[in-house]
Amino acid sequence: MSTLRAAQERLWFLHQLDPADASYHLPLVMHVRGRLDRAALERALDALTGRHESLRTRVELFDGAPVLTAAPDGVRLETAVVTGLEDARDLVAAFVTRPFDLTVGPMVRCLLIDVGPDEHVLALVAHHIAADGWSLQVLRRDLDALYHAYATGAPAVLPELPELPPVPAGDAPDLGYWTERLAGAPVLDLATDRPRPPVRRGHGSSVVFDIPVDLLRRLETVARAERTTVYTALVAAFSLLLGRMSGQNDICLGTPVLGRDDPDLADRVGCFAETLVLRTDLSGDPTFRALLRVVRRTVLGALSHAAPFERVVSALDTPRDRSRTPLFQAMIMYLRQEQDRPHLGDLDVELLDHPFDSARTDVALDVIQGPAAAVGVLTVDRDLFDPGTAQRLIRRLLILLDDAARRPDTAIGDLRWFDDDEQREALTRWNDTGAGQITPLVAEMFQAQARSTPDAVAITGDGVDLTYRDLDAEVDRLAARLRGRGPLIGVGLSRSPAMVVALLAVWRAGAAYLPLDPAYPADRLAFVIADAGVSTVLTESSFAERFGAASLLIDAADEDPVNEVAPITAIGPDDPAYVLYTSGSTGRPKGVVVPHGALAAFIAAMADIIGPQTGRAWLALTSLSFDISGLELYLPLSRGGRVVIADDTQTGDGAALRALIAKNDVTDVQATPSGWRMLLAAGFDHDVPAALVGGEALPATLAAELRGKVGRLTNVYGPTETTIWSTFWPVPEGPADVSIGGPIQGTRVYVVDDRMRPVPTGVPGELVIAGAGVALGYLRRPRLTADRFVPDPWGPAGARMYRTGDRVRRRADGTLEFLGRLDTQVKVRGHRIELGEVEAVLAGCPGVAAAVAAVRDDALAAYVTARPGADVDPAAIHDTARDMLPAYAVPSTITVLDTLPLTPNGKVDRAALPDPRPYAVAEYVSPRTAAETRIAAVFAEVFGAAEVGAHDDFFALGGHSLLAAKVAARLPGLTVRDLFDHPTVEALARRIPVAGDVGADAVPAGAPPLSDAQRRLWFLQRLDPHDASYNMFLVLRLRGQLDRHALRRALNALAARHLALRCAYPEVGGDPTVEIGPAVVPLEELDLESEAAARAAAAHRTNTPFDLRTGAPVRASLLRIGPDDHVFCLIMHHIAGDGWSLNVLREDLAALYADQPLAPLPPVPAANSDPEADLAYWREQLTDPTVLNLPTDRPRPAQPMHRGGFLGTRLPADVTARLEDLAGRARTSLFAVLIAAYQVLLARHAGQSDVLVGSTLAARDRVEIERAVGYFSRTVVLRNQVDPAEPFTDLLGRARECVLDALTHTEAPFEHLVAEAGRDASTPPLFQAMCILHTQDEGAPVERFADLHASFFDSGYRQSKFDLMLEAWRTTDGLALVFGYDTDLFDAATVDRWVRRFEVLCAGIAADPTTLVGALPLLTADDEALVDSLAAPATDAPGRPPVAGLPRLAAPDTVAVRCGAESLTYAELNRRADTLATALRASGVRASGPRRDPVVAVAAHRDIDTIVALLAIWRAGGAYLPIDPGQPAERIAKLIAGSGTVLAVGDAPWPDDLRVLTPPEATPEHSATDHATPDGAAYVLYTSGSTGTPKAVVVDHEALAARVDWMRRDYRLGPDDTIIQLAPLAFDTHAEEIWPALGAGATVRLLPDGPLSLTDVLAGPAGADITVLDLPTAYWHDLVAQIDAIAWPPRLRLVILGGEAVHAAAVGRWRARFGDTVRLVNTYGPTEATIIATSTDLGPDDTAGPPAIGAPLPGVRVAVVDADLRPVPPGAYGELLLGGAGLARGYLGRDDLTRDRFVTWRGARSYRTGDRVRLRADGRLDFAGRFDDQLKVRGFRIEPAEVENHLLACPGVTGAAVAAHDGALVAYVAGSAPADALRARLAAQLPGHMVPDRWITLDSLPRTPTGKIDRRSLPPPVADRPGPSAPPRTDAEQLIADIWAEVLGLDGVGVDDDFFALGGHSLLAVRVAARLRAMTDLDLPIRLLFTHRRLADLAAAVEQRLLDDLAGLSDDEVASLLEAETR
Repeated sequence: MSTLRAAQERLWFLHQLDPADASYHLPLVMHVRGRLDRAALERALDALTGRHESLRTRVELFDGAPVLTAAPDGVRLETAVVTGLEDARDLVAAFVTRPFDLTVGPMVRCLLIDVGPDEHVLALVAHHIAADGWSLQVLRRDLDALYHAYATGAPAVLPELPELPPVPAGDAPDLGYWTERLAGAPVLDLATDRPRPPVRRGHGSSVVFDIPVDLLRRLETVARAERTTVYTALVAAFSLLLGRMSGQNDICLGTPVLGRDDPDLADRVGCFAETLVLRTDLSGDPTFRALLRVVRRTVLGALSHAAPFERVVSALDTPRDRSRTPLFQAMIMYLRQEQDRPHLGDLDVELLDHPFDSARTDVALDVIQGPAAAVGVLTVDRDLFDPGTAQRLIRRLLILLDDAARRPDTAIGDLRWFDDDEQREALTRWNDTGAGQITPLVAEMFQAQARSTPDAVAITGDGVDLTYRDLDAEVDRLAARLRGRGPLIGVGLSRSPAMVVALLAVWRAGAAYLPLDPAYPADRLAFVIADAGVSTVLTESSFAERFGAASLLIDAADEDPVNEVAPITAIGPDDPAYVLYTSGSTGRPKGVVVPHGALAAFIAAMADIIGPQTGRAWLALTSLSFDISGLELYLPLSRGGRVVIADDTQTGDGAALRALIAKNDVTDVQATPSGWRMLLAAGFDHDVPAALVGGEALPATLAAELRGKVGRLTNVYGPTETTIWSTFWPVPEGPADVSIGGPIQGTRVYVVDDRMRPVPTGVPGELVIAGAGVALGYLRRPRLTADRFVPDPWGPAGARMYRTGDRVRRRADGTLEFLGRLDTQVKVRGHRIELGEVEAVLAGCPGVAAAVAAVRDDALAAYVTARPGADVDPAAIHDTARDMLPAYAVPSTITVLDTLPLTPNGKVDRAALPDPRPYAVAEYVSPRTAAETRIAAVFAEVFGAAEVGAHDDFFALGGHSLLAAKVAARLPGLTVRDLFDHPTVEALARRIPVAGDVGADAVPAGAPPLSDAQRRLWFLQRLDPHDASYNMFLVLRLRGQLDRHALRRALNALAARHLALRCAYPEVGGDPTVEIGPAVVPLEELDLESEAAARAAAAHRTNTPFDLRTGAPVRASLLRIGPDDHVFCLIMHHIAGDGWSLNVLREDLAALYADQPLAPLPPVPAANSDPEADLAYWREQLTDPTVLNLPTDRPRPAQPMHRGGFLGTRLPADVTARLEDLAGRARTSLFAVLIAAYQVLLARHAGQSDVLVGSTLAARDRVEIERAVGYFSRTVVLRNQVDPAEPFTDLLGRARECVLDALTHTEAPFEHLVAEAGRDASTPPLFQAMCILHTQDEGAPVERFADLHASFFDSGYRQSKFDLMLEAWRTTDGLALVFGYDTDLFDAATVDRWVRRFEVLCAGIAADPTTLVGALPLLTADDEALVDSLAAPATDAPGRPPVAGLPRLAAPDTVAVRCGAESLTYAELNRRADTLATALRASGVRASGPRRDPVVAVAAHRDIDTIVALLAIWRAGGAYLPIDPGQPAERIAKLIAGSGTVLAVGDAPWPDDLRVLTPPEATPEHSATDHATPDGAAYVLYTSGSTGTPKAVVVDHEALAARVDWMRRDYRLGPDDTIIQLAPLAFDTHAEEIWPALGAGATVRLLPDGPLSLTDVLAGPAGADITVLDLPTAYWHDLVAQIDAIAWPPRLRLVILGGEAVHAAAVGRWRARFGDTVRLVNTYGPTEATIIATSTDLGPDDTAGPPAIGAPLPGVRVAVVDADLRPVPPGAYGELLLGGAGLARGYLGRDDLTRDRFVTWRGARSYRTGDRVRLRADGRLDFAGRFDDQLKVRGFRIEPAEVENHLLACPGVTGAAVAAHDGALVAYVAGSAPADALRARLAAQLPGHMVPDRWITLDSLPRTPTGKIDRRSLPPPVADRPGPSAPPRTDAEQLIADIWAEVLGLDGVGVDDDFFALGGHSLLAVRVAARLRAMTDLDLPIRLLFTHRRLADLAAAVEQRLLDDLAGLSDDEVASLLEAETR
């Protein structure tokens, strides 16, 4: 008899649960060919079962527990004979699925089937309780050896099996690891092909597939690079695939492990395997390689904490759900086999594929890799999945594996996982519905029908029949009254024929109608009327009061009778037909604007589906406020049918509707499922032949019932935003499930993931609808429109699609299955629940007619109605639901209602559902066990509570992280995470051992050693002795009679009590030591005359640094303001205490002052922790930390000065309470909420997702140190990925985990982490922002100090350790916040804006924490006003004529163009242009026909003929394409072909097939008409493409006219001006130089020799006339560099710059030369925005910092947005969006690129520039480079422009560029400045990481033809030296080399070596400085090593210090030194 192992116990339990379950049978089936020796086989089987005792056991109960005993019967060989292999397979299937009787045994069966004379099938099947997967290999091997021996007569020799080790008793597996790891483990939510049965049956279906061996090898190569295995790669890929198919980022996989760690088990058959759970987090979109690293850690963690699976399940206490396996629903197994085929003696044997399939999980993947082949087996639960689904899953897995192996550094979200065929299927195959029928509008169709069948009845209702003729006449009469009453008219009428008359009349009057249901609440009607801007409501007398002054009564006598019908007001397909308000997710209804074209296309599509309407009658029962009413009215009226109107009393009465249907021979009825239930309850049965159902999800039970009672049933689906219905599905008879079908004609439907990428068949996603039915958008809601109506990337150019928010999946037949709303998929207690699934189960319960589920108070509530005559019992429903649903999805309450509340649209009104049955309020429960009593007592002590019960919750009592540490300190064995995970007394007592105490640690004797944290503080003080940022202080104002002697005595007693106050830290050999001084704290006393003087004195003291080497780290001052008025200052260095210590000091000092006794302090134990484990955690956590890059007001100084400022605010009490409530619901602390919110603030301002924030933890986890003063706090780094696309609650969840992890890994010395990360003296290491929530009463109001009145006094402390620091205190009236900031970086106004935004952000989080992070409110009212003012500027003046006609307005004799000695007057220019225009038109250049914008190529020579040609092309009606004739002919041909050019003008190497026009001679009498139109194309310009393919930008005349008009006015151009034309004509700057000048009557001077001749022209006679220069910025920089050598024109008045960022230094040089005499204008704009979009004048303020690019031009819309096109806060960097006047059309022939770059933003078209800018407070923009130019070097983000600006300010530098190469920052410099001098200068100005590592000097920087720096042509850097670093050359270099080698432990150091690159860090730098001081007797500052990292540079600095010292010596002193040296 033997005890069952834990795994066997679970198998025994499962067998008891379902004895017929064969899923734990293990078959081995072999196909055997050859002469089989049956006797030998039987002997071998006997020996086999004799060898392995587990096979011949059974299970008996002993004392109620199952045990294994020997089975009475042995194993016999069963035999059978069949006639073929297929029969054998069938027999094997029955054999292996035959149940075992475990109580009888044995545990193995054998079957031999004779198929033929020498062909057999041998099947063995064992139960898993006796064997595992490894055992099958043992059986195969042993059976082969035994059979071979008995068949050949050889002895059967197998190694003797060692004795089976006993089952270990009292195992203590690490369940804590698993409960933490698997807490809240999600259910795998794969979309199934059939509903999940309530109980798993284990029926499986397996597919065997080949895996290419080379694929596994490639995958293995990737895995090995990450120090892991191909198994890990398979786990990662399979998890990723399941995540993509389920839409989940949290995946749990089960996996078997051998469990044979004992070598004695290797050759034994038995159940030793264990099952582990591998949980993978797919969030954050890591690369596949990074995911591998994550999975590797998961696998290693699982293996090192292996525990019996059933114990893990029990420990987690997961809800029982018999429909799924616990913890995981997918498995993976990987096995390497030594042999590909089995053996049986010398017989030919192979494994037989057989039909036995069992499924232990929903889906399982087995991968078996042999020596030469690899196969996979995918097993799915066939109760859930079809075979086709399994095949698709396999195909997708192989595609994913292949792509991951090929591109492991690709983000997992971008890896391919389905092929092009599935992509086409998802996008096109099921969307082949045409473009929508071009059909007359509904209003036109009705009129045509009225003319065609005037006497046919159109409407029946209100007791009358209206013929089409009568209806048409009524419509005409009413339309005459409605004309001129606005574009939108309200209709609020009762249900009658007059209602239909009104709708048609509104259209005929040229307006759109707005349905207003009089039954709606008055407030809603008033809101809709006001929101829509309606001034007229067509209503009737009975409703006049509801609509007030807007009412126009339809039943009133005509005030002005119309005798003649006025003509119809024309309406077009794009004009609105109606506006229909739907509910808004924010509670604010939104008006959907549907155009006539969409409605007409829909009606035409439905006519195709439903058929001819003649003779048919439609029941109109739906409210006009529900858009489906449009089908009931307009389909019959547009095609000759009849409408039967149900009045207001009938629509809600099923019996009345049945009567109406019967009376009027209704043929077609459309209703919601709720409406159909009402009709069925009234006895509806075949009352109509055709029915439509839609508007809500259709339950299968209702579909089946209704289908049996109509001739034809169609299920329809569609949101209002895509015009009524978009998909349809003919419901078959007896439907098992329901589909919403496929798209109607002209509609396209896509299923996409959360990143708007198509998903393949079977995968759930969001339904997106495109095509003819898409509405115009939401009325007056541009933001919402832009959010929901997005560009259709798969449709025609300009197409849009609507995001429905509905969750669907596409079936294999192309139809769609509706899965519910994305926003109604709820989470209850951590489980995702689809309400529709719950409702479907409830609706199927006996007697239930309808059911609705909802979440109330974080519990699931159900509401049901009963069928007629049925008696519904909630308890019975609950029992049924419990049998069919997982436990977490069973409603907590079931409320029976008479009817479900419905909206006027017939849908269930969820908002009107009553409160569910009230819950019983939990009463106080006393602790019941010793453990509960102990824990309750600790809670009571910590919280100061009188009574704590068993059900009390730590967080509900007000718990937070510090109190958690206190609790943990009082309960040995408890971790903080335990408390967070099990916060109630009862739960904690069940899981946490609380008995016993741990032994006390040893108490150190003598001076305590410095901790690593104290060493770091000591080093920082030595690094910068003037730094006071680590001062801590207590500044109190004391009023009353103060006893100064008592205060002195108390201070000395305080020092005696607390050792830390009397320690000094002198330096010995470069290392700090501890020296204990006397117990004395000197008290400085000052008499001051005023409070102001006291503030100044306090500020001086708090900001004065300590010298830690020479004195105690504490000082005290008493400032006397008056006899009974003092200010007491106690200042302490952080090395001696922490925040907690300040409270202890204040309380102890007050008690000592009052001479009150204090309890003795217990000895402080020595730290005995091992930091290595925690260091490993932090090393992983802080890998490649991202530097926080907040936008600064000033450049970061090379050395921080730690000057600080502080701004405070307060979160209101209600907001704070909601944040605390959120923390409680999330089972975390307010601190975690604050951290997450702070990280959102930082991320949104920095434009970063990876945010690291520092904080401090009290770390007083021992009771002995709670009252001690000392530095016990720990610095931790809280790192989080801020994903704007996730809910804040998800971010908070990670913040919670991050805080908990930090709390459990506090032993790692922070300085070690800093040293490993490397230092940059300008930037705080590891994190640049900090957040502290003071929960230890810091900052709490102080009222008494002994017998004195006390209050806090302004300390005047103005230090900053970090860029930004947030400190918070919980107060009675909210949360007090103080933001500290570095004043060297930020202005107070900037931080004040951040503070106000943080208030907005926190309020938004409190209001709805489920809001997406990127959508959380952040902007203040001032921010919004600024953003809105730029996003919606004042309307630019419309109607400007094209520029082509402006030269006609100039003085005819004025010179228009000069080129060298040649010139042309305006009269001549116009005459020649007109002549050429006529010739062009004669050659086919006309703006008509198929070529509306004919493109004419122009050879862009710098001559007058070219200017004439450009103007002529416009006047002919064409667009010009300037072509540089110097380009290669091949490139010219590509440009011509890509642009569709029809003709060319001028000389160039044109393609042979292009027609070239020779310009004719002009004739004096010739004139022409301008054919340029505002909407016609003006020019086409090619710009570089990021892909290498040029793209052609098309700019129209209207856009150009707007720019030219502004330039003429702003530049004040006139006939007296002469403008240089410098830019190549192929670039858009030429348009700024030529057309404003010619439009203003000025003169354009061409440069025949190009820009190189500009200086000569300026110096020549022509220079005297030049008044305006338009220059590329880079070219201007070159001119300014030689400003005094240039002959500047005397009349020069204006210089226009553009193309690159302007350097402040150049502006300074310019202004020094010209002052304000020459206007300097900086412009910005891409070609796509027509030359320029912003402008600003450069003045004195632009010489200090980078000049702005200005404010938008009139009519230009500007926005700065993030990656999701949301506005970033003003001041933060983002991408610049441009819109409004001047926007180009797009890219010619590149619709895809146009859609990508020209987007819809706030309802208007905008261009994404890709430029990084920020918005200043004054509305101007700062340019910060391209997003794709940003560099990252050694973890730091670097903007090249910043470094380049500093370089250009250096003497001798004429040009500069920086780039990154191989991890180094490379500077390219033109000019005469030596690199060493530049390096030294930049080292003094910039942070270390921004000083270039490599320097390359060039004669000049390469430039593009437009004058910009050609970065691609910058030469690559070469190595500084080919070999090792050169050896030291001087004595100083040798000295330093020796010291470095000693300190760093190196053999040798060279002159070019970098101290920190060699492994140096801050503490080692101290040692180096100490040794240098000892060797040289020089007081060398430590900072010297940071500013001179290279050995040669440091040696030079040391030599210079020596020389400086010697220079100060007298001759006698020098002589004595030399004499001493010679001695």
